[in-house]
Amino acid sequence: MDEVLGFMLLRFAVIGGGIFLLILLLGVVVFALKKAGRYDQAKQVGSKALQHLEERRKS
Repeated sequence: MDEVLGFMLLRFAVIGGGIFLLILLLGVVVFALKKAGRYDQAKQVGSKALQHLEERRKS
C-alpha cells in the first residue's frame, strides 16, 4: 500500500511540476513579447485563431 501511495504522490508531483513549468514558460513568452513591443500583434493573431476554432466547432 505504501508503494501505491508513493507512486500516486510522485505522479501528482510530476503533473503539478509540469503545469507550473508551462505557466512559467507562458509568463516568459508574454514578458518577451511585451518587451519587444509585439504583444498587441500576438494578441490579435491569437484572437483570430480562437474565432476560427470557435467557428469550426459550431459547424
